[in-house]
Amino acid sequence: MEREGAARDGGGAELDFDDMVNMPIMDKDTVLQNVQNRFGLGKIYTSCGGVLISVNPFQELGLYTDEVLGSYHFEAAGDNETPHIFGIARDAYRRILDQEHRAQTVLVSGESGAGKTEASKLLIRYLASMSTKSEGEPKAEFREKKEGGDRKNGRIEATIEERILQAEPILEAFGNAKTLRNNNSSRFGKFTKVQFTFAGKIISGSVTSYLLEEARVVKHVKGERGYSVFYQLCAHKRSTHASDSDSSYQTVFDPRNLKYLSHGGSEEIDGVDDAKAFALTDNAMGTLGVGQEERLEVWRLLEGIALMGNIVFEEQGQGRPCRVTDGARPYVSLCADRLQVENQALERILTTKTIGSPTGSIIHMPRNVSSASDTRDGIAKRIYGKLFAWIVGRINRAVGDPDRKYLKELQKGRSTFVGILDIFGFEVFTTNGFEQLCINYANEKLQNHFVEHFFKQELKVYKMEGLDVKNVTYVDNRGCIELVESRPSGLFPLLQDEGNMPGGSEQGYVSKLRKAHEFSPFYKPARSARELKFTVNHFASAVTYDANGFIAKNFNKVDEESTNLFAGSGLALLAALFAKSKASGGAAEQKSKSHQPRNAPSIRGGGEAGDSRNDDDDDDARRRRFRRHHRPQQPQRPFTPPPPRTRAAAAKSREMKMMKMRMVMIKKKSEKMMAGREAEAEGARQ
Repeated sequence: MEREGAARDGGGAELDFDDMVNMPIMDKDTVLQNVQNRFGLGKIYTSCGGVLISVNPFQELGLYTDEVLGSYHFEAAGDNETPHIFGIARDAYRRILDQEHRAQTVLVSGESGAGKTEASKLLIRYLASMSTKSEGEPKAEFREKKEGGDRKNGRIEATIEERILQAEPILEAFGNAKTLRNNNSSRFGKFTKVQFTFAGKIISGSVTSYLLEEARVVKHVKGERGYSVFYQLCAHKRSTHASDSDSSYQTVFDPRNLKYLSHGGSEEIDGVDDAKAFALTDNAMGTLGVGQEERLEVWRLLEGIALMGNIVFEEQGQGRPCRVTDGARPYVSLCADRLQVENQALERILTTKTIGSPTGSIIHMPRNVSSASDTRDGIAKRIYGKLFAWIVGRINRAVGDPDRKYLKELQKGRSTFVGILDIFGFEVFTTNGFEQLCINYANEKLQNHFVEHFFKQELKVYKMEGLDVKNVTYVDNRGCIELVESRPSGLFPLLQDEGNMPGGSEQGYVSKLRKAHEFSPFYKPARSARELKFTVNHFASAVTYDANGFIAKNFNKVDEESTNLFAGSGLALLAALFAKSKASGGAAEQKSKSHQPRNAPSIRGGGEAGDSRNDDDDDDARRRRFRRHHRPQQPQRPFTPPPPRTRAAAAKSREMKMMKMRMVMIKKKSEKMMAGREAEAEGARQ
């Protein structure tokens, strides 16, 4: 409810509108002032028509209790219309229960650290709550979590709602990491699909993952961490062996002693108990049907990846392969033991490259230190990427109606769904690499979808109502998308071609970009032709990319000898992960590529790098709910006034453009109504 007086003059400190389309005066200053005023009052949510805007407070405000959730149950006496994430979930759930049972999609967007992951969890929590109420359960409130489900006949069981909720801590452990902006930042995108009967009961779910940031496995910047599961596992190993006389566990599994985990110097997070988090992750995996033996193999595989980073090399002289340093040799044994492969075989694939000659003979080419280090990192990233895909697959098996209880409903089309798209926020750092280009490309596609759906659809409605909307303009970012993906000279196709060429290099790639896009308004080359940098003018901001490592990150291949070694591992899980690639001759890789944009690179990620254009097309058949998050400040401090940069970014956001269009519509409608009234009055006078 807007405060009395808020509408008095449309500006200043009095502004406190729940829905900003009702503001009498709307410009960037009043919009930003309204959001900031509400933020200062502890009101982090503000509506803008069909879009919910939130600002991350970085503190608990008591907004998500069972009592608050219950107030947004749509059968409750009097709908709670206060802007809230539960309100978005309620609207989506209500519409799948109407006569058309039309599927709904909630798009969650915002920059890194804005709170997208938490919002997605809250949406799922609400839907699970409504599903249990649809069964007429006597309990008034839904249990957010049930530790371990029910143990029956020696097997862990849980309801479908509990399984869907328990998938979240697993995905967070394996796919989230501490960044400079967020202690629990998702480093992958996901589309969560929750299937319902027409009566509103959840019958299954699925997760599709996009663009896992594999590079974080081997490196991260100062102040950040790798994936959370590594630190959870180390804390667990050290706590369970704290009383052992053998102190090796305390030394070996101290993240500060593991190179892959200690780049950022932030191995611990204030207020986070990694050992306790490990127990929750392990328990959740058990709830979803991952057996004890399988979980032990997962932890063993993670140990092997972490130890691999401590294998370092030194040169032996020209013509000879580099060698593992004496100090690093124990880590070869430890890593080989965890991966269940031979020590010598592991060392050989790292220090030599095996290629086939035209005559069919095998040639062993020596690697230098740089090549051996890149190979080591590539193997670690590839193993983790395959493991993440396996984790997602096991989650989908557990939440996908494994007992086929609702098969008839699915076969006869008596089901619908709510989808939740949680994608990376737009990223711009001091140094931006291949990962940021992929993330920002995905955001360009999301922005284009927003434009296609909202602006163009809104214009159609206005024209149907007889409103003159010729002076309403919006920015179409299709040109930027074409710069990235169009053949033959887009950023991705040229990168693919350069990587396929013998002797292809980042220098050659950047030179070709300079020639191909010299006159493009979306592209700006570096001042010097020797610099491996270029700038893309995205819808949100201009971003300068450093092309160093683009080719290697795009392909990230593991050679045949490495594949054969791991396919023959004594660790059943590792052997299974690599056996598919060996048996199919790369068919698994081709399957992954088939789900990518036609002109996109072979982006490696958990599951499959999804085709965002296909997602857009599929989404056209659904109703959409938009959820936009904003991060108020760089440090993670509660209720700090937004800095100028954040205010400037918000002023250029899609929500600002949308509100301007809505205000034009309101003004046009008012003018039309006034003209009608004046015509009636004139007729009466005559």
